[in-house]
Amino acid sequence: MKHRLAAAGLGVLAAALVFVFMDRVSLDMRWVFLLGGAALFAAGLWLGSSPGAGIWTWLLLCLPLVGAFGYVALREFTPVWPHLLLWAIAGAAGLAVSRVFVRRPVLAAAAVLALAGGSVWYTARYLPAVISRALTHVRNEPAPAVALRDLDGRPIDTAAWKGKVVVLDFFSTWCAPCVAEMPPLQAARDQLGSRPDFVFLVVANDSGGDTPDSVRAFAARRGIRMPFAWDPGSFARKAFGFTGLPALAVLDRTGRIRLTHEGYNAADVNFREDLKRFATGL
Repeated sequence: MKHRLAAAGLGVLAAALVFVFMDRVSLDMRWVFLLGGAALFAAGLWLGSSPGAGIWTWLLLCLPLVGAFGYVALREFTPVWPHLLLWAIAGAAGLAVSRVFVRRPVLAAAAVLALAGGSVWYTARYLPAVISRALTHVRNEPAPAVALRDLDGRPIDTAAWKGKVVVLDFFSTWCAPCVAEMPPLQAARDQLGSRPDFVFLVVANDSGGDTPDSVRAFAARRGIRMPFAWDPGSFARKAFGFTGLPALAVLDRTGRIRLTHEGYNAADVNFREDLKRFATGL
């Protein structure tokens, strides 16, 4: 009974560690996975030394993190569903390695290397590709007519966009993925924004209590050099068919929507280069 209580306690601790990391440090799904996997594997190693450890120990260890992450994260971001399976495998591997290490150290070492190699492949190759595919959508349809103003309340002449490639990023200062998206978006703009045939515009709104002044302060604090527009009520964002934030749309030189990117995660490591490559091809 004691080792089952210990398994449940360590499972809750691993879940708390992952969610605190997501809330306070980063939403990057690569590091979220590695942290959860390492916590469950280490806990499994410790629990596996008990002669009473078995399937219930494994279930009680893995269930808090797998269940909580599955409930909270997968409703919003289904591409990371393999986290759940691989975390369960990490917990089981910790228990198994602890049991066989003394009798078969070579087998135990091979299991650890296999787990480490699979984790590296998953975080370095699989996750970036699958997240990019899930967030990016190639389209070819007319852009809606929208009325935007700058942060000083002056109308923005959208007719001047004719013949230009336009990148619109719908954004709020309270939105963690929006904030995380700013550096790669700024980098793309720095590379392309000097061209007169490219327009980058960050479209803020009044959700969450944002105001033009709070957006200005945010941009100054973060060193964001892109121009901002103001979309009170999020009417422009809704006109483009977006429901969440951040949401990015690329318009071609004839005013048609050619690409949308809804959401952001730092695991999409090719976001800046993919955006630049697609925009310069229009």
